[in-house]
Amino acid sequence: MRALIQLLKSHPAVSAPKGTRAVAGASLGIFVTGVLAAAFNEQNPANPGLIAPMGAAAVLLFATPSSPLARPWPVLGGSLVSAIAGVSVTQHVANVPSAAALAVGLAMGMMVLFRCLHPPGGAIALAAVLGGPSIHQLGYNFVVWPVLGNALLLLASAVAFNTITGRVYPNSYKPCRDSSVADEFHQCESGLRTDELNELKDCGQVTDVDQHDLQLMELRSDGQNARRGVCRDAATSDNVSMPPDYTLTQALSLLRNCHVAALPVTNDRGTVIGIVMLTDPG
Repeated sequence: MRALIQLLKSHPAVSAPKGTRAVAGASLGIFVTGVLAAAFNEQNPANPGLIAPMGAAAVLLFATPSSPLARPWPVLGGSLVSAIAGVSVTQHVANVPSAAALAVGLAMGMMVLFRCLHPPGGAIALAAVLGGPSIHQLGYNFVVWPVLGNALLLLASAVAFNTITGRVYPNSYKPCRDSSVADEFHQCESGLRTDELNELKDCGQVTDVDQHDLQLMELRSDGQNARRGVCRDAATSDNVSMPPDYTLTQALSLLRNCHVAALPVTNDRGTVIGIVMLTDPG
C-alpha cells in the first residue's frame, strides 16, 4: 500500500508566477507557430501545418526551459532525426504496429547516438507512421516541413518569450553568480571536479540533470550547511562575530537565520569594534 501511495504522489507544486508564465508562454508559442505555419501553407493547403508533437515540445520549452531535454540541439536535432527515422521505416515496413515500434525505437537510438534526446521525438516518429496518406506522400519532405519548420518556429518563440519575461533561454550556467551563496559565504566555485560531478550524474539511467545543475545544487547545499554551522557556533560560542564590511542586509539575514538577537562586530585582529542587535538597547 505504501508503495502505491509513493507511485501516486503528485509532482512537486509549481509556484503561481512560474506556472502562469509557463502557461502563457506555451499558449503563445503554439499560437505563433500555428499562425506562421498556416501562412506558410497558403500556397499548398494540403500540406500539414502545425503537428501535434509540438504540444509536447512546448511543455518542455516553456515549463522546464532549463532541462537538458529542452535545449536547442535536442529540440532541433531530436525532431530532425526522429522524423528521418519515422519516414524511413514507413517506406520499408508495411505492417503498422511493426512500423510504429521500429520507428520509435530507431528514433530513440538515433537521439541517444547524436546526444539530442527529446521526448516529443518519439511522437514525431510515430506521426510519420500513423499520419495517413497526406503524411506518407510527403516522403522525406516531411522532415523539412512540417517537422523542422515547426521546431524552428517554436524554438524562436521560446527564445523571444523567455527573453521578454526576464528568463535566460538557452541557459548560460554561471553557478558562481548564485548570490545567496557566493556573496554571504564567499563560495565561488564547486568543490567537486567535473569528472566527480559526472560520476554523480551517472546513475545507470538517463537523467534530466546535467553537471551544471549538480554544481549549483552543491553550492546551495554548501550555503545551507554554512548557515547551519554559523548558527550552531553562534548559539554555543562567545567567539562568533561578523566582519565590519557586512551590509545591513547581510547582518540582518545572519541574525535571523541564527535566531540570535545580537552578534559582535570584530576587525581583522579580532578586536570587538561594535555590536549589531535586532532591537534598540536603549
